[in-house]
Amino acid sequence: MTDPLSIVAPRLTKTAIQKAVDEFRATCKKRGSILPVDVEDIVEFDLKLELRPVAGIMDACGTDALLLSDRKTIVVDLYEFEHNDLRDRLRFSIAHEIGHFILHADVYRGVSLSSVDQWIDFMEGISEDTYEWLEWQANGFAGRLLVPEGELRKAFAASVQKLKGTPYENMVPMPEPVVTTIARSICSEFGVSYKPVFSRIQRVGLWSRS
Repeated sequence: MTDPLSIVAPRLTKTAIQKAVDEFRATCKKRGSILPVDVEDIVEFDLKLELRPVAGIMDACGTDALLLSDRKTIVVDLYEFEHNDLRDRLRFSIAHEIGHFILHADVYRGVSLSSVDQWIDFMEGISEDTYEWLEWQANGFAGRLLVPEGELRKAFAASVQKLKGTPYENMVPMPEPVVTTIARSICSEFGVSYKPVFSRIQRVGLWSRS
């Protein structure tokens, strides 16, 4: 098995990640542009990967989805897969693993892990710096894929319009609970929980705490 400490994460910029998302979305045709983005169909029909529900993944390794080292299978937690009230969170996790597939092919090359236990040991063995870079990049990919900036700006602006005539209309910065409420009100458009939407609102500059 490859020495985990030999793994080095690429230093991808936000611009590079956005370019990768745009190029990937174009290859998915309608599946990449219609909201909410259907990541399960993208995995099966565009990437030709197996989406394999397995019981106990979350309990075993603290994550609800993982891309196997052969880059042919994304394993997902069976409990979340079967419960609709958890599917939005799982959809983001699947998009995160798509991010690994697209961005980190060189990282996975030469890594051979035959079990979830080996995957856990491997991930625990890589350096903290490498782990943080890989996860930050995959999260950035997932957020941009599921919550496109243009559509987010439109949804956010429409929600802000509803604040006219309230004490929050001209308040700068807008109180965080108000922004959280906006994120909760529009997240269903993107098929994710409110947290990725709240994060994207900040990242695209629609709101900041100061």
